[in-house]
Amino acid sequence: MERNRLNIKIGGEFDISPNSVVNIKEDIITEQPFLFSNGRSALLSILMFLKTRNHTSIFLPSYICESVVNTCKGSEIDLNFYELDNQFFFPLETLSLIPENSILLSVNYFGLINDNDLIASIKQKRPDLIVISDQVQSMWTADQSVAHFSFTSHRKHFATPDGAQVFTNFGDWESSPKLEVNSFYSPKTLGGILKNQNASDSIYLNLFEKGENLIDNEKTATKASVIGYHTYHSINQEEIISQRKDNAKHIYEIGKKAGINFIFPLSNNSIPLAIPILITDRNKVWKQLAKNGIYLPIHWPISSYNSNSELATNMASNELSLINDQRYSAHEIEHQMTTLINIIGK
Repeated sequence: MERNRLNIKIGGEFDISPNSVVNIKEDIITEQPFLFSNGRSALLSILMFLKTRNHTSIFLPSYICESVVNTCKGSEIDLNFYELDNQFFFPLETLSLIPENSILLSVNYFGLINDNDLIASIKQKRPDLIVISDQVQSMWTADQSVAHFSFTSHRKHFATPDGAQVFTNFGDWESSPKLEVNSFYSPKTLGGILKNQNASDSIYLNLFEKGENLIDNEKTATKASVIGYHTYHSINQEEIISQRKDNAKHIYEIGKKAGINFIFPLSNNSIPLAIPILITDRNKVWKQLAKNGIYLPIHWPISSYNSNSELATNMASNELSLINDQRYSAHEIEHQMTTLINIIGK
């Protein structure tokens, strides 16, 4: 759909074209790879599997999404936290403090962190540990992880109501578990379609919120819907990757000239979820951007479990995620950056 260049809107959940959810074959849900409903279900399945192998304690970075924490709590695994170093990695010098047979979670933040070297070192120094790489923010690197388990989420990367994958070579992992279809795909799909059809914001946002509430209320792992399977098998992933890379490069080119404080460098191999920056008066800038139709996410608000973390507190107060996804052209990326630079300069 051609966007109104005089009234550009950027951000929010993906809209879903009605044409993308017609003529779906019901038996597509049996196709490989197996798709969990979302990252939370993928992680919960991993943790429940590891509990049966006597791995009953997990260590998470303090800078982490609350949904990951709640998933770990739901698994009833003993929950612990560690502070990241200034490169957003687990500090190897503290490895001796991790008890035997624990689970260690590493995160590929924004799709801009490659934790493979770190994980290889951990596995070599502590073969008793199980390492999970959270690749929810990096759809296209999860299968390249050297961790014992890695997982990702589809709906953060393209227009789908659900879908997530687990990657592992662990011997007796069940690659196609018998799970119920999730409860949230219906309002998520309808909300996405109504957004695509330019319905009133309040209508589709209410449906998105209903879907989120259903996600929060799920207590067991679930699998993706036929729509999630159909979308995964029908999208052009190479086009998505190319557009995300081009948009990210454009953001860095414009931002560096304006002195924007990028948290991570951009490598040629990166396929970012979003581009995090640090700015002063973040909340003021964030609100001004929203008034201009640019709705940027924040990763993540502070919570009780990380209120003493210097890094998490700094990110919660000053981080803003610039959008680089495939929905937007170079013109729209320039609009996002120009608007941001103008607001900062006022």
